[in-house]
Amino acid sequence: MDNIKKLIDSSIEAEKNWRSADHFIYVLYPAIKDEKLLLRSLENLYKGLVMAITTVLKLEYIHNKIELSKDQKKNLEIFFRKCALKYGMIESDLELLKKVIILGKKHKESGFEFPRNGRVVIMDDEGNTLTLSMDEMKKYLEVVRKLIINVKKQLNDG
Repeated sequence: MDNIKKLIDSSIEAEKNWRSADHFIYVLYPAIKDEKLLLRSLENLYKGLVMAITTVLKLEYIHNKIELSKDQKKNLEIFFRKCALKYGMIESDLELLKKVIILGKKHKESGFEFPRNGRVVIMDDEGNTLTLSMDEMKKYLEVVRKLIINVKKQLNDG
């Protein structure tokens, strides 16, 4: 029971991060028009997504549905391969979730980011770039919200 309470707390924290990201995109960004807000939103969305995925993995592990590894990459593969469909994700959702993870990691590692034409360009040490726009963030927000809602539903039903 204590484990489930921790998972519920974790899902609440994931939702708080999602709400913060949503606020940056739908309230602050239209008023301020600063592309840096896209990055702040991405940070919160990435945190919320990681928490939601961690909650799913722990819940499935508690119910003996999966085995977890000490390797985060393997656990992420397990989420996408074995768990995501159970939580209402379809193939296109999975691609968007993977993009959020990639963008979140690249943003953390990036030494150079700059605004360009309403987008943010994230550059890695090798000079490779990724871009992030308001429209993309809205799609990412939608799919992460869907996952968080389904995680909460599983926790309430489980």
